[in-house]
Amino acid sequence: MLIFRYHSLLGFVLRSTNIRNSFEIFDPLLRISKCLLGPDARLVLSSEWSFSPFTFSQVFPELPGFVFIGLPASESNNALIIPAAGHELGHTVWQLKGLQAKIERQLTTLVVHYCEKNWNEFQACFNNSPDKSLLTTDMLLISQWTPALRRALSQSEEVFCDFLGVRLFGESFLHSFEYLIAPNVGRSRDPYYPGIAKRAQYMVRCAEAVGAHQPTDFAKRFSETPASLTRVEKFLLAASDSATEQIVQSLIETVIEVADNAGTPRFDAQTIERAFNDFKDVLPASDGHSLADVVNAAWKAYLTEDFWSEKTVPNARKFEVISELAFKSIEVLEYQTRVWDYQKRTMKKDVAEV
Repeated sequence: MLIFRYHSLLGFVLRSTNIRNSFEIFDPLLRISKCLLGPDARLVLSSEWSFSPFTFSQVFPELPGFVFIGLPASESNNALIIPAAGHELGHTVWQLKGLQAKIERQLTTLVVHYCEKNWNEFQACFNNSPDKSLLTTDMLLISQWTPALRRALSQSEEVFCDFLGVRLFGESFLHSFEYLIAPNVGRSRDPYYPGIAKRAQYMVRCAEAVGAHQPTDFAKRFSETPASLTRVEKFLLAASDSATEQIVQSLIETVIEVADNAGTPRFDAQTIERAFNDFKDVLPASDGHSLADVVNAAWKAYLTEDFWSEKTVPNARKFEVISELAFKSIEVLEYQTRVWDYQKRTMKKDVAEV
């Protein structure tokens, strides 16, 4: 039984030792994890051949506090997708912070209210609903609207994780989301996720709340094929979508509260600009930056036309050089952080001896 349970996890751990992984980002992500989850948090950073980032969102009792993040192996040299790790970290935060129980109570009320408000359609779908006052007490009726609640819970978790990515990485998370989701545009919608255009709208709302710039018409860049659903499935999906949409503001506030109370660093516009100017000179960023500042500057450089002259850096190598500069900047960040930590410990020791 344990072999069956841990088989995929063991493969994930094995791949975490592969030299193709971006080990430069391990320590910065570990620090963010410790901020959000406590000093005992542990991180396993690995790779997946799926183009979509991945995490083991369930919490293993035998591995308390462990965070598992897998980024696409094909993008191991791409510093621009680093913000996607913020979403994957969100799944572990959602579980370990016990947020589902809090959100479930709100979603239950909203789903039930939707059924009451659309009672005629509910009756037409299930054909055995005598009295809407029994929606929360009659076991048959409860079983009929519960699938909508499950979908709303799953959707809300995904939205929360998106919002954490936005809070941690700002505009760069939106760009990385678009980059990674683009191959899936046009696929039929998964009802356990919000509609992709709605999901983008929610991220823009969160970006505004945390003071992050957002790309022009970001939400209009996404589309998907409507799912082929029965009348009952359409009703349940509409109920879950309605509940999720009404809880978006609460999820934004929850993300800000969780991240701010943990002291998680914010991206800084001035530091991003300094890093951007360093990249312009084909130099790694070197002045008090954070992981978020580096990737925001990298995205800004990547999206700036004629960022370098053809003589300075050929356009064909632009992506490669920006990623190299970003990874080198993260190494500089790690060096500076360790020096600062050492200096703080030394000062505390000297004060204690005095």
